[in-house]
Amino acid sequence: MNNNELKPRRWLLVVLLLIAIVIVIVLLNKLIIDHNEKKQNRSSNGMFDIMNNQMEKGNEMLDKFEIESFNSKFEFRVGQNYGTSVMNVLDDVITNNKKNKNHLLTVVFEDLSTTDPEEIKNAKKNIDEWTKYEISVDYDDNGYVNKITIEK
Repeated sequence: MNNNELKPRRWLLVVLLLIAIVIVIVLLNKLIIDHNEKKQNRSSNGMFDIMNNQMEKGNEMLDKFEIESFNSKFEFRVGQNYGTSVMNVLDDVITNNKKNKNHLLTVVFEDLSTTDPEEIKNAKKNIDEWTKYEISVDYDDNGYVNKITIEK
């Protein structure tokens, strides 16, 4: 082979090498851009996940606070109480059942088991102020007091 035959081949080789280098650069650039986009999406999704988790924790805390606030009116009188204290509990139940239809309380006393405020009001007449009564509470599936049992 002579030198004249190699020159066109060298030129072709240089052109092919330049094309290969350009293709490699374009592919690397695409890989880097894709990698950065995925990384940015992960971090932005991660930030939203963190915010959502914090909001859920805040809602759980509010729910627990609401439940504890609701229950505390009735739980602190659990145990033995004189009739006057039992009447106060019944007053709280009457008020609750008139205002709060989402969390009605059932009162169990002697042969009565009701959520009706008028029936509970009538049951108060059977409470003796100086007699000791045992008050106990039961809870629904969400943790709210839903039943108050009063026994002599």
